[in-house]
Amino acid sequence: MSFCDRVAVMYGGRIVKTCAARDLAHAMHPYTRRLLAANPPLGNPPDELPTLRRDPAWLTETYE
Repeated sequence: MSFCDRVAVMYGGRIVKTCAARDLAHAMHPYTRRLLAANPPLGNPPDELPTLRRDPAWLTETYE
């Protein structure tokens, strides 16, 4: 089952990452990586999820 072909990740009201949905797991942008890490597995959810700490550089730096 698929839901979309492309993904756009927003941070601070701006799109900071766009990619093919199939490539999302390989995204290098730190905010995208942290969002993916905060997504709990459905079968065995952890007691706590990681907390995202904001970084203003996420809006200005380029991550490939």
